[in-house]
Formats: sequence, structure tokens, C-alpha cells
Amino acid sequence: MLVSGWKKALDKSKRSQRSLANALRTNVVEVNKAVNGLGFFSPDKFRQACELLDVEPSQIYSPEVLHLLYGIGDGAALKPAKRRRVRVELAEDIIEHVDFVAEEEHMTRSQAANAIIRRAFETRRVEA
Repeated sequence: MLVSGWKKALDKSKRSQRSLANALRTNVVEVNKAVNGLGFFSPDKFRQACELLDVEPSQIYSPEVLHLLYGIGDGAALKPAKRRRVRVELAEDIIEHVDFVAEEEHMTRSQAANAIIRRAFETRRVEA
């Protein structure tokens, strides 16, 4: 369900959903779905509806939604992707090597495992 400002815009303009539907040459069900966050208008109908209600697109939807649905703006308010934590099970003989590097370099086991993997890829790139 989308959170929108359609209800507020309709109230402010003193229009009903039916009158908006008639002006957009669509049915009231489509307007009702958009108003209740269960659907959305095509880009042309969205632009027309904003003009009819005398509102800016940003008064209807958040920047993320405008960017996703209509390509408006840069979606700047989008939250950065959450970093995924990955767990890897190490073989018994490898744990000893990781623990050795961790102790020698004063690192945690995770930091040591990451350092070993990085070094392996750097060495591989140089050889290639």
C-alpha cells in the first residue's frame, strides 16, 4: 500500500473522486485505488490529476515513490542499501591459519580472514 497525499489534495480542491475520474476520463475504481494506495495512475494521468488538483507531485508521493513510479527526481531520499552480513564456515585446518594471522597482525578473526582473501585476490591480479 502506497502512502499518498491524494485525499488531502482532493479535500483542498473540493473535488470528489468521481469528478476527478470524469475529468481524467477513467472510472472511479481506478481513482479510488490510487487514493487508497492500492494502485497508481499512468504517468499521463498522474500529470493531469496533479494539474486538475493544482498540486505538485511531491505533495502526493515521497521522492522515492516519484522516482520509482514516474522517473521524477533523483530519488534522493532513498535509503542506502543495508549492508548484508555474511557468515562463512572455515575448515578446521584453515582456522589455525586465520588465527595465526589474527594474532600476528593484532586483528579479529574476521579481519584476518578478510585480509587473507584480499591478499589472495591482489596476488592473483598481479599474476594475470
